[in-house]
Amino acid sequence: IAMMRRVVSFGVAAEIEECVRLHSILTNMRFPGYRKRSVSMTADHVLSIVDKAIEQGRLSLALGTALQFECGLRQKDVIGEWEPIEGEPTSHYVLNDRQWVNGLTWDMVGSDWVLTKTTTKTGSVVNYDLELAPMAKRVIELIPIERRSFGPLIMDEASARPYAEHAHHREWRKVANAAGVPKNVFNMDARSGAATEASDAGAALGDTRAVLGHSDERTTARYVRGDNLEKTRMGIVTGK
Repeated sequence: IAMMRRVVSFGVAAEIEECVRLHSILTNMRFPGYRKRSVSMTADHVLSIVDKAIEQGRLSLALGTALQFECGLRQKDVIGEWEPIEGEPTSHYVLNDRQWVNGLTWDMVGSDWVLTKTTTKTGSVVNYDLELAPMAKRVIELIPIERRSFGPLIMDEASARPYAEHAHHREWRKVANAAGVPKNVFNMDARSGAATEASDAGAALGDTRAVLGHSDERTTARYVRGDNLEKTRMGIVTGK
């Protein structure tokens, strides 16, 4: 619906008469939003996936999942995305007139194990101490030193390039299934899992907001899932 509104607005600007009428109709209509997902990826899920991916020799899938969870990063900020090429390519990886951009690269990881990333959605710069991300650090230490000097962190081992569109979902799901992770737990749930685990551990919402790179705490709150039963129990006990 949001995309339709944009298209119609463009038509209005182009003085297409029918779009003016449609824009008026859409302006006065309200549509139900998507129901908030209640499922969240847990630390146990992530550990199972990491272990299984390592066992299967899929270190990139293990590392990507660990980074999404332990650093609260969006999937495309980790594995990147393929965008249409305009002019000359600016990426070392080109596939079907598209180039790979926005993913993590090894030059973003300093010798002090600090990962620095400019997020795609807000443009904010976030820093993560990977010394405090044991699952991610464990996988990185399994990757040969020479492989860590250049290029993307997350590479499709089968093609020796970043994952093509849809390939990551397909291969990640195979590993997740083999690890016994329920089918209703998606890769994208790792970020909400990070927020939920932080909330359950008592982290302040503002601190979680900073980790996830949000500009508004209300956005962060939407990533916290679960029924908050333990929090309400604690509140009853402590009187807070």
